[in-house]
Amino acid sequence: GSLSVSAQWFYRPEEAEKEGGDPRELFYSFHIDEVPAESVMHMCVVHFIPEHKQVPSKKEHPGFIVQQVYDHREEKMYKITDKDYEDDKQHQIDLLIMKTIDRIGRLPDRDPEDIPGDNTDKLSRRGLRKRPLKPKDVPRDASTGISEQFRKEDTPVNDNLKYFAILVRHEVITGNQYRDWWLDKFVDTILALPHSRNDNENSYAPNEVVPIVASLERSTFEALHADYHKYNQKMRTLLFNIKKSSVLCKRLMDKALDPPVLLTMTPDELK
Repeated sequence: GSLSVSAQWFYRPEEAEKEGGDPRELFYSFHIDEVPAESVMHMCVVHFIPEHKQVPSKKEHPGFIVQQVYDHREEKMYKITDKDYEDDKQHQIDLLIMKTIDRIGRLPDRDPEDIPGDNTDKLSRRGLRKRPLKPKDVPRDASTGISEQFRKEDTPVNDNLKYFAILVRHEVITGNQYRDWWLDKFVDTILALPHSRNDNENSYAPNEVVPIVASLERSTFEALHADYHKYNQKMRTLLFNIKKSSVLCKRLMDKALDPPVLLTMTPDELK
């Protein structure tokens, strides 16, 4: 009769027995477990910032900062930009960095001399040489698994898409042929529809459509990435309703509906 939530843990520097720089710093982890729902106090914002990017000011973008991943079992630290995680976990981090970019925009690069050097030699002397995280190092949870159809190495970028150049320019290409096909299909469908605008009868411009479509696809993927068939079915349903309902399409494009909200709407609400 009790309610629990699945929680993905972050660590403070003192909890990981590491020295923190920015007082807002947290360490991401792949540690997941169930906690009582009443233990959730409030929402907070976490920005995932690659080490070579400038950290935004607290005044401009309040919230926590993540630049490293903490392996709580081996008590080791990794940069979020490292490329030797398991594929599904690497994809988790890529999505979180992408969400940060969507929220706060592109960040300027740091000066090269300000970027901390590689600590590999220092770590190796302490027996902490970086190595790929294997299943025994990081707890695996069924909810974090990604369907085989979504794995990047099996699905190269499809540059034959009709709007490939536009998707690349907006930096929304995922490198997965199924996801990128849906992005292209949504953009193509919405651009082809006649729309009743407040100012005229012109259709929407690609620069308006792509960010909204990308947000919708990303929300669907994050919710259903463990089951390709459910993801595919949801995308097909959303596209059908957007194509059939000018009201739904207009509300989405005019930002009266937040893209993730569409995932929670019933068939009748979509109609």
